[in-house]
Amino acid sequence: MTTSLDFTGKKALVTGASQGIGYGIAMALAETGAKVVALARDRTKLEDLSKKHSSISVVNCDVTSCEASIAAHIAPHQPFDFLINNAGVATLEPFLSITEEAMTRQFEVNLKAPVVLAKIVADQMIRHSIRGVIVNISSQASIKPLTNHTVYCASKAGLDMVTRCMAKELGQYGIRVNSVNPTVVMTEMGRKVIFLLK
Repeated sequence: MTTSLDFTGKKALVTGASQGIGYGIAMALAETGAKVVALARDRTKLEDLSKKHSSISVVNCDVTSCEASIAAHIAPHQPFDFLINNAGVATLEPFLSITEEAMTRQFEVNLKAPVVLAKIVADQMIRHSIRGVIVNISSQASIKPLTNHTVYCASKAGLDMVTRCMAKELGQYGIRVNSVNPTVVMTEMGRKVIFLLK
């Protein structure tokens, strides 16, 4: 990837970085000179990623862990200049067949985790007077209702509002917060969604 951006001296935390969009973001940031901390559950894929670029270090952690556990995992790498909340999950279920387990998992990964990560990272940005950037990877599903996506759509719509509220409150510290709302991307998760929609 060719880019004119230069993030030398900056440090970024990317969640869900072992594959798909997160993997691409981690690699792209490393190519710009940033030191990247890639966080994900899959230790094997993380280790493979770290071998691809010397500027990438890894943290093996589930974003749905308790706040104290997440804070402890990333503490050695703090503070960050950038946080990319990319980890996400989609479980396709008809509305009348929505399961509590799938609903809980999607809200925990897609909505709760970004809030928890942003709290932890923004706190250290403020303490170190870093005018940082937080990017939440949302989805077009946050504004367009999709069949069998009730919980996923709701979780991403919630993330968009969380983003707006974070931007309003953290702006006073020079921290910018934005969301990106891609359509279906042909990642492993995206291919599963397309297959189930056919």
